[in-house]
Amino acid sequence: MSRWPAVASETLALGPGPDAMPFVHTRLAVGGRTIDLYGVHANWPLGGHSARVRNRQLAELARLARTSGNPVIIAGDLNVTRHSPHFADLLSQGQLRPAAQGAWTPTWPTFFPPAGIQIDHVLVSEDLGVAGFEIGPGVGSDHRPVVADLELGPAAAGPH
Repeated sequence: MSRWPAVASETLALGPGPDAMPFVHTRLAVGGRTIDLYGVHANWPLGGHSARVRNRQLAELARLARTSGNPVIIAGDLNVTRHSPHFADLLSQGQLRPAAQGAWTPTWPTFFPPAGIQIDHVLVSEDLGVAGFEIGPGVGSDHRPVVADLELGPAAAGPH
């Protein structure tokens, strides 16, 4: 949900051929700027083939972020933890950073909290600030929701 109007929205395929996963790309009008928002559910890396598919999806997200030309938000179940080298590649190649800002924030599984890991993320480009980040309460899913309060950077002053 957003308090800012969507300029355009489309559903695209993330990844190659039959392994592609749908994702949503929405452009938001915020303070005279356009922000690219990607809502993603990456492939579940169960086994070698599906892990390779997920890794290609993360690489594609990095390319989209890097070439956007606008501030970027990537949010969703990326099925990867912050300790993965593929997550590190997504951040560095996409010129992104996690809104969680290094906090340990387990989001999955809700049915066994001691084994919790964070695979649900909000990633932002350098021109977006993070005013807050938290994990919400269980809402009936096996994932807990993430909530990020973001703001445009100083070069793009305006409301957040």
